Amino acid sequence: AEMKSVLAWLFESSKGLLERRRGYFDLWGVDFLLDEDFGVHLLEVNSNPALFFENSPTLRELVPALLGATIDTVLAAQRPQPPEAAQPPALPLGGFELLVDEAAGYVFGRDDPSTAQGP
Repeated sequence: AEMKSVLAWLFESSKGLLERRRGYFDLWGVDFLLDEDFGVHLLEVNSNPALFFENSPTLRELVPALLGATIDTVLAAQRPQPPEAAQPPALPLGGFELLVDEAAGYVFGRDDPSTAQGP
């Protein structure tokens, strides 16, 4: 929950700086450090993360799934919705978790005080 809170905080803190155009999205690389007490520390955020995975079986599985789910989510979010649609479209997350949904006004941790842990 702490990493999710940090990611939601990052988005909220930088959303005014993000370019907003139809069909445009950002994919960030975020590095965390765990200390000896399993405390989470944000190390850096990369706007152009490395996506190579030849030396890691974990990344070999994760990176294609991440890219596929990202593209599917962006395409689903860009589909025109009828004006009478009360709910935003259900997005195909491919096993990933949505932490911010601007259309629905949802931000992880903001609506549930038990998960709020800003950095």
